[in-house]
Amino acid sequence: MKAYGECKDGAVYGEPDGIYCESKVFDNEEFGYHKIVVERPLRMAVKVNDESLASFKQCLARTIFKEDKENLPEMSLAEAMSLPIEKVPRAIKLKNSAEDEAKFYFSNALNILESMKQDEPYLSLDDFEKAFNNHPANVKGIKFDMLYNSQDFSYALFEVNPAAEIVYDIKHKPMVDTNLRDTENVPLKENIEEYLQREVLPYAPDAWIDKKKTKVGYEIPMTRYFYKYEAPEPVEEVAVRIHELELDIQNSLDKLFAGEV
Repeated sequence: MKAYGECKDGAVYGEPDGIYCESKVFDNEEFGYHKIVVERPLRMAVKVNDESLASFKQCLARTIFKEDKENLPEMSLAEAMSLPIEKVPRAIKLKNSAEDEAKFYFSNALNILESMKQDEPYLSLDDFEKAFNNHPANVKGIKFDMLYNSQDFSYALFEVNPAAEIVYDIKHKPMVDTNLRDTENVPLKENIEEYLQREVLPYAPDAWIDKKKTKVGYEIPMTRYFYKYEAPEPVEEVAVRIHELELDIQNSLDKLFAGEV
């Protein structure tokens, strides 16, 4: 009560070796922080090898149905491919007019991909798209983005690769790799940009803060402000104590089993 009433910073009431109270005074801002969301760019590579093409063909076989199937959306291949990635169905029932379109598109796409096979992945999505679209075998002008926007096929051909170039959206903003997303608590009294320069960018030079997701919070970490360091017991004393305990245990066992010999 006395400590609370006097409200003095750094005052100690009582004896530190017994019952005592330590008083500290802080600004309200001391306990506040900005919770920031640190984003990293998506780096996507294109893998065109025997394994990925086999997976591509399996996706093709599973996704496109000629015959009627119950509860499947009916649309043309172009309609399906133009949907956002998250809305592309796992399987579709092709409209009658779309069967030839599907055969044409995928047979030609496979021919182009087969001629672009290599052991190492392509590390630039933009360069690969240009090479695909302008490939000599691409006589019908097939667009690579139809493959890229298809969820099933993208799983077969694309992979996240930290060595790859950054992927940009249509507004030329880097796309976010949600698996690399992180959060940091920055004290209110500290400049966020300075924190980013000191604590984040040396380890992740391509990171940035999504300022729309920044929130303000408060917490009172008592241990941080009132923790008193106590030196651990010397190793030599611990070793002696362990040896004494071992002897005590051995003596107890000897007494316990003495009559069984």
